[in-house]
Amino acid sequence: MKVDNQGCDGPVPVSLPDVYGLFDKAWNETIAQLGWETEADPLDGHKLGAFTSPLSVDVKTGRRGYAAAYYSPEVAARPNLRLLAETMVERILFAQQNGNVIATGSLNSPQLLELSGIGRADLLQTHCIPVIIDNPAVGENLQHHAITSINFEVADDQVSGDIMRDPNVVQALIKLYEETHGGPLADMPLSMAYLPLVDGTGAVPKDQIETLLSKYLDNDNTPASLQAQYSHIRKMLLQSDGPSSHYLVLPAQLHMNPGKTTLADVLVKSLPENYIAIMALHNHPFSRGSVHISSGKSEDKPTYDPNLLSHPLDLEIMARQLQFVGRIAETTPFSTLLKAGKRMPENTTDLSDLDHVKNIVMDRLYTCFHPAGSCAMLPREIGGVVDSELKVYGTKNSRVVDASVFPLEPSGNIQATVYAVAERAADLINS
Repeated sequence: MKVDNQGCDGPVPVSLPDVYGLFDKAWNETIAQLGWETEADPLDGHKLGAFTSPLSVDVKTGRRGYAAAYYSPEVAARPNLRLLAETMVERILFAQQNGNVIATGSLNSPQLLELSGIGRADLLQTHCIPVIIDNPAVGENLQHHAITSINFEVADDQVSGDIMRDPNVVQALIKLYEETHGGPLADMPLSMAYLPLVDGTGAVPKDQIETLLSKYLDNDNTPASLQAQYSHIRKMLLQSDGPSSHYLVLPAQLHMNPGKTTLADVLVKSLPENYIAIMALHNHPFSRGSVHISSGKSEDKPTYDPNLLSHPLDLEIMARQLQFVGRIAETTPFSTLLKAGKRMPENTTDLSDLDHVKNIVMDRLYTCFHPAGSCAMLPREIGGVVDSELKVYGTKNSRVVDASVFPLEPSGNIQATVYAVAERAADLINS
């Protein structure tokens, strides 16, 4: 379908699906030009190079799949299943012989455990909650995929998703989706790439990585509970085929500005020109946040501190990743789709000074909505909340089944891994 972009130079006929495909093709070729081109399947966990992310979309209906698909009419008819929608859970009743399944997410599962008397004793006592199990690891070890980005103005003969600032374009695309279940509104047009640790010159040599790791990790300040985790991340960073860097291209402008935290703030099309955004994501952060109850009332939201970039090595890595964003934008064929030197914010034109780039990262920091690790599956003595069968330590048969059990943040989107945990939990419960 063709739509008209009413720009300064008059109507420009453009097919948005073709535009997305054009950027995607140039992205793949540019990443290959920079030295990463493999035929590996990104779903097997060992992909380096560019790829187009698969979508959880039913090809027949054009609708996104989600976990409610498990709740089929046959499942709903089971006599031992009762669904209470729009219901607030206040606490867990551990006396139930059949056990409990907690699946309220990385921010609310710790809250529910603490409200039920499982958590750090002094915190529970402060809120007048009887202590059933003293486990200070509940709500700790929280990890996030931090993300930063640069906007690049597209060349005069190109357009981007920013033309959807025009309500007429939006209505045309809605009509296209309603009639065909196709077009840009049928998916999230993200081109991606997994790469090892990189900077403005390309892959960081192994000896330089070892120097960085020694600088930030070879000291006595690492808590005992994190030493095993850091050792594992360290090994992944040293692997030349390890996907520590995750790049994404969105064919529209993004605004990750200090104090602006909502998606409406981030996606607003405040710049009048057409832009694309290249994002850099740190797959395996060293920083750890926390989430804990703010009161003894279930209706009060927990106190959430993502603590992004609290470990200085995360900032070092992300600054280097952002330097590589500049390298991508200057490499053909991707560079041919952009206006040379036209970037926002304007202080991203020169990314050669690492300290300067660190400041950019801190100013343009956001989250990729992948909280994990706050009820970690680890030995209890090093910060574990659940065991290898997802059972909460100290309980007979209460399990946590969500991303909070991940001891380490996985690469990329966590959706498939959460589904895998749920499938495994079903098998454990039935065994």
